[in-house]
Order: sequence, then structure tokens, then C-alpha cells
Amino acid sequence: MNTVESMCTSIQCLKDQLNELAGKCDQLASSSREPATKPVDQDRSCNIVLSGIPECRDINMWRSQVVKVLNVIAGRELALADAFRLGRYNADRSRPILVKLMSVWDKRLVLSGARKLRDVPEFQRVFVNADEPLDVRRRNTLNRLKARSIAARKDVSVTDGVLFVGGVPKFSLVNGYIRDDTSRMSGFSLINNDE
Repeated sequence: MNTVESMCTSIQCLKDQLNELAGKCDQLASSSREPATKPVDQDRSCNIVLSGIPECRDINMWRSQVVKVLNVIAGRELALADAFRLGRYNADRSRPILVKLMSVWDKRLVLSGARKLRDVPEFQRVFVNADEPLDVRRRNTLNRLKARSIAARKDVSVTDGVLFVGGVPKFSLVNGYIRDDTSRMSGFSLINNDE
């Protein structure tokens, strides 16, 4: 009987050790699901986005245009930390340009003086905006499209983050512009233009 009792005791000890290990595994698994650190937001405090500058493969050509535009707006020479095109190259349309300025004050100067571009014929089709996160840009685009459609007296509704104009989906907060393509099986397809 002693051997049976000792075996039962050993088995109980092993069960306790296994339960303890299972608890530690659960703790590790739950801690691995939670991010170790919160994702760091990008610092956009000195960034602006220029659109309307013609597409060119030569980086020096479009960068010189960017410098000219900023000098017209600011009325003085501004130093750039960096400037680069957003998105893939497409000869048929011009991509926006993300410009990183040296200070927040330069950004404020540029944003407040952007109206000066209307007075220069060469830059009348160039637009300046603050750099914003994708979700903010999409929310602003949805609101702008909605206001424009309401002003045109069209039937407008927003359902689950999708803008419908005349019963046709036009824009989604999740995927951006919606292409009107009735030949597809799903009735509409989503295209992502904002990234």
C-alpha cells in the first residue's frame, strides 16, 4: 500500500507542477497578445503636403519647383529637411509631395500664406495642406464629398462609413474612393487611393 500511496502523492505533485506551468504559459500568451509598447504616432508637426506639381522622374526638377513654391508662399527662403513623392509613379497624374520643413513655425507660415499661390499663374494649380493621418484625411474627404453632393441637391446618405450619392456608393472611410464598375460581380469595387 505504501507504494500506491507514494505513487498517488507523486502524481498529485506532478499535477500541481503542470497546473503551475499551464498558468505561466497562459500569462505569457496573454502578455504576447498585448503590444509591449503603444505604437508611436508619426511626428507630423513640421510636415505639409503639396499637390499639383507636375510629375517628373528627375528629382532635381520637381524639388526645385517645391523650393520655388515655398519661397513664393513664405516670402523668403525656407530650408527643407526632406521632400519626397507619395505613391507609385504614374505618368498620367502627378503624385502629392510630402515636405518636411525645419520648424513648426515654417509650417505655420506656409499654411497661412498658401493663398499667395493664386497670384502666381505658374502655381495656380498647386495646393498646400497639412500632413494628417490617413483616417483624418479620409474623414475630411468624406465630409467634403458629402457637402458638395448636398450643394448639388443630390440624394446623400452615409451608412457604416460609406457615402452613397443617389443610392450609389462613392467613398468609404475604410478603403477610400469606390470605383463605379457595374460589370463586377459584387456591384462595386473598392480602390485605395489615399496611401
